[in-house]
Amino acid sequence: LIELCKPELTGNWEFKLKQIEKGLFNRPDFMTEISELTKNIVNKIKKFKTDITNKEAQLKPLEVPCPKCGGQILEKTRQFVCQTCDFSIWTTIASRPMSREEVIELIKNKSVGPLDGFRSRHGKLFSAILRLTNSYTVQFDFSKSSPLQPDQSRASDQAELLNKPPIGKCPKCKSNVYEDKNAYICEASLSKVKKCNFRSSKVILQQPITPEQMKKLLNEGKTDLLPRFISKKGKPFAARLFIKETGDIGFEFQNSTANKDKTAETNKTSTPTKPKKTKKSKEKSETSKPPTNH
Repeated sequence: LIELCKPELTGNWEFKLKQIEKGLFNRPDFMTEISELTKNIVNKIKKFKTDITNKEAQLKPLEVPCPKCGGQILEKTRQFVCQTCDFSIWTTIASRPMSREEVIELIKNKSVGPLDGFRSRHGKLFSAILRLTNSYTVQFDFSKSSPLQPDQSRASDQAELLNKPPIGKCPKCKSNVYEDKNAYICEASLSKVKKCNFRSSKVILQQPITPEQMKKLLNEGKTDLLPRFISKKGKPFAARLFIKETGDIGFEFQNSTANKDKTAETNKTSTPTKPKKTKKSKEKSETSKPPTNH
C-alpha cells in the first residue's frame, strides 16, 4: 500500500488528465488503469488479513486454561484472548509489555509481582502487584505484600530463593543478591524487618536485564552497552547501567554531553573577562581627564 503514499502517483494522474483534455490520451485506458490499481490494493488488503489470521492460528496457546471457562487462551497482537468465552488480558498494561510467563503466573496464582516498569498517565514510573479479581478483571495492588500469599507460602518461596547460588553482592549492604522470577533481590530485604531495600527489576524501561549483565553490574560496577531502552517519550536509546555511590542503579549514556558541558563550564570560568565600566567609574574617568586648551 506504499503506492498510495507516493506523490508520484497523484502527479501521474494529473498529467494523464491533462493529456485527456488535450486529446492526447484515451479516457477508457485511464479508467482501466485506475480499476486495476484498485483491484490490486483490495487484493493486498485481503492477503494482509489472511496473513494475520494464519499467524494467529500458528501461535502457541498459553500453558494454562482460561480461569473463567477452562478454554484455550491465545496470545494475539494486543490481547491474550480465550477462544471460548470473553476473557482477555491486555498484552500491554500501563505502558508495560506483559510476558507470557507473567500472564501464566497471574492466571494460575491470581496474582503476579510486584512488577516494575508501569507508567502512569502523567508518565511517572511505578511498581505494583497485579491481581486477577473474582470478576476476571486485572487490577493493581499497591500494598507492600500480596494478601493472596500467606506467610507460610512466602517463607517457602524465600527458602527456595535462598537455595539458589547468589549472583553477586549487594552494593548497599554487601549481602548476597539472588535472581527471582521478576527481579534481582538482596537477601537482607526478604526479612520481616527489612535491613536493605536493594531490588532491581529484570526489565528496565522495556530493556531485559540478563543475569550475566546483573552479575557484571554487581561485580564490576557497570554493564555492557544495552541498546533497547525506551524513554518516556517512546524513543529507543542505548546506555550502560552503573552503581552509584549510594548503591542505587543509574544510567550512563553512550554519547553523554555531561563532559562537554563540564568542559565548556571550565573554559568559561577560566577565561578572564574584562570588567564592565559602571556609570560611576565612567563619570570618574571623565572628571580625571586633563582639560584641553582651546
